[in-house]
Amino acid sequence: MRMHIVIVVVLLYLFLVFFLSRFFVPNIGFRREPLPKHVPEGMQRAITKLKQNHRTPLGFAKAAHAFLASKFSGTHALSFLRFDLLFSRDLEKLWSQRVLPCNQITLMYCIFLVKSGLFSEEEIKVRHMVIYAMLHQYVQINHNGKWVDVDVWAAHAGIPFGKRSNFFTIALIGKYLHRQKLYIPP
Repeated sequence: MRMHIVIVVVLLYLFLVFFLSRFFVPNIGFRREPLPKHVPEGMQRAITKLKQNHRTPLGFAKAAHAFLASKFSGTHALSFLRFDLLFSRDLEKLWSQRVLPCNQITLMYCIFLVKSGLFSEEEIKVRHMVIYAMLHQYVQINHNGKWVDVDVWAAHAGIPFGKRSNFFTIALIGKYLHRQKLYIPP
């Protein structure tokens, strides 16, 4: 009898996290929402400054990755502690945060790329995967006909531009950095 309860709870969790959440959580659904036309003033200033210093698409993409990785940090614990940020559509509120869930950091990155004028929405693919039994989002950008993985959310764990996180890289890199006293969890 207890095994049946466990199975039901696990199936319910899987249904809620991997299916039902895609209907309610912004920017992680089955269909892609259009990017906002207007962005916070501070965000637009950052985009303009980066574009002045990085005029090639790949250069800008790397610079935007570095900038957003230094401005925001990501953690799965946040999804439970700051549930409101997971669902927020308020860019002013999101821009003022220090820690964001992956769907919001991905949104910020997509906005940077498209607002720079160096990328179109068709050159950006939003991808999903599973990390720690949770749905995770990252981006692929088209560079010279090749799709490049970009996971700004995972930069805090040492995942560089051109790579994406997975269960093993997040767990192993995080443990290594913590042992080396180079990483302090947010």
